[in-house]
Amino acid sequence: MSKNVQECLMTYYKGKGMNCAETTLLAANEAWNLEIPEDSVKLMGGFGGGMGSGNVCGAISGGIAALSYRFVKETGHKSPELMRYVREYVLSVQKEMGSINCRDLHIQYATAEEKCYLTIEQIVKILDQIYKAACYELNNENIQKDAP
Repeated sequence: MSKNVQECLMTYYKGKGMNCAETTLLAANEAWNLEIPEDSVKLMGGFGGGMGSGNVCGAISGGIAALSYRFVKETGHKSPELMRYVREYVLSVQKEMGSINCRDLHIQYATAEEKCYLTIEQIVKILDQIYKAACYELNNENIQKDAP
């Protein structure tokens, strides 16, 4: 059984000082056993702080990167279920947290002591829900395909 992404956050955010996008990708990599090459975290560096401009939260971007790595078959265009999972993820964050933008989330959830940790923690709870539902759905589809 895989871990929850939330269980792996502290290692990367507090332990290694990574930003929200880097933390989310590497925590998902560890939790879901994705086997993403460790230096791939460099790809997420510019997504922290809402791409440095307060726009879409880097934790959301890191989660989308992890979902993509797990569910893209060849390309994004050839993986329609991925876009459905991404849409569910983003809309769920919007609904549960009131925004997907770093500047708004920072005002609501960040603290001087924890910085963005609590925000990331809430976002990855949603990410884990989407991931588990997607895996369950895909597993059921595979079982139905194999049935006589």
